[in-house]
Amino acid sequence: MNSNYLLPSYFKKIGWVMLLPFLIGNIWMLLSDSMDLGFDDELLRCTMFQIVGASPTSFDVDYMFFCPTGIMIEIMVVGLMLSLIFIGFSREQDEDECIEKMRLVSVFQALLLSQVSIILGTLLIYEVSYLSFLMVSVYMTLLVFVVLFNFRLRNFRMQSNEE
Repeated sequence: MNSNYLLPSYFKKIGWVMLLPFLIGNIWMLLSDSMDLGFDDELLRCTMFQIVGASPTSFDVDYMFFCPTGIMIEIMVVGLMLSLIFIGFSREQDEDECIEKMRLVSVFQALLLSQVSIILGTLLIYEVSYLSFLMVSVYMTLLVFVVLFNFRLRNFRMQSNEE
C-alpha cells in the first residue's frame, strides 16, 4: 500500500483544533452584512499583490498590482481550508487497505454530492444569494468528505470492536 500522499497523523489533531475558530469565523462572515467579522480590520491591513481587480486609483480593471486591503477574510478562508485538509488527508494510526478504500469512496461521494448541489444551486439560486452559496460551495467537497470519511471510520471501528 502506497499512502505517501497523506500527511503525518498528528496533522489531524492540529486540524481539529483549527476547525472550530475558523468555522465560526466563516459562518459569522457569511451571516454578517459587511464581511468584516465585527471588529476593526485596520489592525490587519497590509499591501497585497493582486493578479486582477479594480485598481485603487481608477475604476478600470487592472492586472498585477499591489493593493492595500484588510486580510481577515483571507485568513478565515485559508484557515478553514487548511483545517479541513489536515483533518481529511492525515494518515490514520492504523492506516491499511480497508481505510484507504473508505477514504477513496468518501472522496468520490463527496465530489459527486458537491457537484450535484452546485448544479442545483446554479439552477435554483439567484442574485446576491448565489454569491453566498458559492462561498459555501468552496468548502463543500472537503467538508462532506471529512464528514463521510469520519462517519465510515467510526462505524468500521465500532463493528471491529464488537467482533
